[in-house]
Amino acid sequence: MIVSIDWLKEFVDIIETPEELSDLLSSVGLEAEYNDQFIEIKGVIIGKVLSTDSHPNADRLKVCVVNDGENDFQVVCGAPNVKEGQTIAYAKVGSILPGGFKLKKIKLRGVESNGMICSAKELNISDEHDGILVLPESCVIGGDFFEEYGNKFLKIELDITPNRPDAFSHYGVARDISVFTNRALKPLVFESKNEKMKPSFKISVSDKNDCPRYIGAVVRNITIGPSPDWMQERLIAVGQRPINNLVDISNYILMEMGQPTHIFDWDKIDSKEILVRRANKKESIKTLDNGSFKLDQDQLLITDGKKPIAIAGVMGGFDSSVNDETKTIFIESAYFDPIMIRKSSKSLSLSTEASKRYERGADPEAAIKAFWKILELIEKHAGGSFDGDFIDLHSHSKSISSILVRLSEITQIIGMQIDKERIINILEGLGFSISITKDGDFECVPPSFRPDVEREIDIIEEIARINGYDNIPVDNNLYGKFIIEETDPQIYLQKFRDRLSGLGFYQHYSNSLQDSFTANLFIKNSIPMMNPLSKKMAYLRTSLYPSLIKAAELNIKNSCDSFKLYELANVHYKTGKKIEQMNEEIRLTGILVGSEQGDSIHTQKEEFNIFSVKGIIENLVGDKFYNRTSIIQYDNEIYDYGYQIYSNNELICSFGKLSKKMFKILKIDFIDIFGFDISIEKLNRPINNRYMPINTLPKISRRINLVMDQKDSIGTLLGLIKDKAGEDLIEYNPVEIFEDKKNLGENKKSIVFEMIFQNKEKTLEDKDVNPIIDEIIDIAQKKFNAKLRV
Repeated sequence: MIVSIDWLKEFVDIIETPEELSDLLSSVGLEAEYNDQFIEIKGVIIGKVLSTDSHPNADRLKVCVVNDGENDFQVVCGAPNVKEGQTIAYAKVGSILPGGFKLKKIKLRGVESNGMICSAKELNISDEHDGILVLPESCVIGGDFFEEYGNKFLKIELDITPNRPDAFSHYGVARDISVFTNRALKPLVFESKNEKMKPSFKISVSDKNDCPRYIGAVVRNITIGPSPDWMQERLIAVGQRPINNLVDISNYILMEMGQPTHIFDWDKIDSKEILVRRANKKESIKTLDNGSFKLDQDQLLITDGKKPIAIAGVMGGFDSSVNDETKTIFIESAYFDPIMIRKSSKSLSLSTEASKRYERGADPEAAIKAFWKILELIEKHAGGSFDGDFIDLHSHSKSISSILVRLSEITQIIGMQIDKERIINILEGLGFSISITKDGDFECVPPSFRPDVEREIDIIEEIARINGYDNIPVDNNLYGKFIIEETDPQIYLQKFRDRLSGLGFYQHYSNSLQDSFTANLFIKNSIPMMNPLSKKMAYLRTSLYPSLIKAAELNIKNSCDSFKLYELANVHYKTGKKIEQMNEEIRLTGILVGSEQGDSIHTQKEEFNIFSVKGIIENLVGDKFYNRTSIIQYDNEIYDYGYQIYSNNELICSFGKLSKKMFKILKIDFIDIFGFDISIEKLNRPINNRYMPINTLPKISRRINLVMDQKDSIGTLLGLIKDKAGEDLIEYNPVEIFEDKKNLGENKKSIVFEMIFQNKEKTLEDKDVNPIIDEIIDIAQKKFNAKLRV
């Protein structure tokens, strides 16, 4: 729903900027978004049309002289409604209009034109572009257009949840603002007439549950014409197109009060009777929008006793609609059953502003208020005369029971103590009737416009949102019917997010549903959805890599060529057909794209490489699995060259350079990407650390220099050293690498390995260590053709 800020100001003082007001509304549960429709427009002022002459070379163009308050300018205009003496919105040469269009001095059919006389569409006010926007004469010539006139069109778009029918009106939104800011709410002003009912017609309802209240009245001597400017401006601001005074007044009441009304041409209803009933099979109706609908029992109708003249609560019929010849009208203001209207709307696939409000639960008491308000406006702006010819058929009222709200429960649920006076002010401001029990609790009667409030928890929610969700203290404990002080079981994931943020990563979020091809890209046993929304969302994902790769492609196409992304989310796969064989696992997957640092006078460009991702892996898992892991080379369709890390023969993670084959499968241009994929659940398993006393015995250090093929992995040789050296080996690392074709030969490298030995019970001697070194050299030569360099 769109709300006009200028309209809201009629009911409550607003001192906030549109951005601040949008944040305020979001904070009280009315999700709001402010998009400044004038942000692109610059340089538009108020101008005056001094004269209009025919264009010498074009019949449809006029040559106008426009005054900007100081100077006169010649402007060529093609609008049919431009006239001498009009106050208009004038975009001078140099002004900027939507789309970044900068006005220049031009010639149109040989005649010079300096700027533009603007239409409402060109100013982002509405879609109206048939003519120029004519402004009130009260606007100051030469003044800024938006300060003088345009501000009244500022608007905020709200995404109202289905349980808040009261917020589907300007008055309802103003009520929330009033209570939240503790500012006065101005009442709706209308005159309630005291005439006795003197109906000249009959109203009947077949099922009182479908229509508990129906108000109808006949008003005569109507004059059809345009509605007043202020009404048109407000309707335009909220996206409505002005039509005539009767239609505009009905729409105005709808947007202001949230109560739908409808106006029939009474002269077109010969029976002078209104019957509200369900539709019969094969019955049909032509609606105001020229649509034809076949009806059945799912629709509620307004009829003239025989044939339908409107779909109740949804849309009026074409045959009874008002037009320029209308003289006598019938006003309808009713309350219909929300479920009935929802069925009508859904079965016909016909959603209107009226049905949106009725199907969420309108206010039965608002029907009479809206009737008096619409009658007052019709008498004032359409010349109508009313002599008490109306009926208020109020079949039954839905009783509203009081709800006990315990002060202790408010504190328990919200997690903080709120002053008793503050609670009373909040609830009374929202329309609740309050009384205090002898125990100090509250007996609350919800207002008729809040059908969603039925339980104690509903009222506590109202207190929480108005008091401010931001004021609720942070608490990591989970609460429910059985309160246990157990922390969030996934709070441990935050340490990974914090660490990755510190390493320069941005977190990525993607949909857990994928198409069949992507979901089965790496693992062929993906889990299908029973009722997928579409083919693209038919399977649960088995890997986080595809979405990260697509995000990388998008960033690169938008000129961001160096970044780090990660996603921390669930993947799913099945090991059988039974429900217990459906597995869910938390994975941490990240990618590195581009360069680690760029060129500057201080540094040289350094691209991400395998050692970059290895360092990140070490940062994430090193303190958990220090000296408890083994790394093996791992090349498959995911990595062109990759590695797997195992702990106790269990795969913890994999990392490497993503393969060209994968990019080809995904139909994405190849990018140099290094990635890692970690099983968080395995990483988070507790490890039994044992206390080891400090060994005070001396260490023995030995180094061997082995020459081996460049293609051979050093990691595999390190694994050999670890296996053969025994328990006395406490450290082993490659410390130097040397490559030289002349001294070593083609495709050879020389690696210096350092090994440190220490026994727990005795001082080691050469005779204890040398045999181990000899065995390592011997096996390295046999298995890896690694020779001792001398």
